[in-house]
Amino acid sequence: MRHDPGRLRIALRGLADRNGGSPEAVAAVSEAAKLLASLGHEVEQAAPEIDGASLAKAFLHVYFGQVPAMVAQARAAGARTSDFELLTRVLATLGGATSAATLTAQLLKWNEFARALARFHGRYDCC
Repeated sequence: MRHDPGRLRIALRGLADRNGGSPEAVAAVSEAAKLLASLGHEVEQAAPEIDGASLAKAFLHVYFGQVPAMVAQARAAGARTSDFELLTRVLATLGGATSAATLTAQLLKWNEFARALARFHGRYDCC
């Protein structure tokens, strides 16, 4: 706060296009964008080029793949089946039914998402 940051490139994603932002929230974001622009910053509508549904699918595969591994590790350390919540046991079963090839493919997609985010954040100082 003691140093002028200079002119920042700021990406703004409006609330109206996600989660049906309330009129108050949309107005607040709009006012913040106007204030930032009036301070000399470059403000533009932008969002990472990522398919949210594909990202969610990849995340779930990676997450489900981790659960059986963690359960197996805990069992090797002495945990019993009854020590795990039902949801954990269900997730371990789902993850155990996913092939290594599917998990690897989804991990590769996860890396693609990370690279897309890196490109996006490389273009802007703030998002």
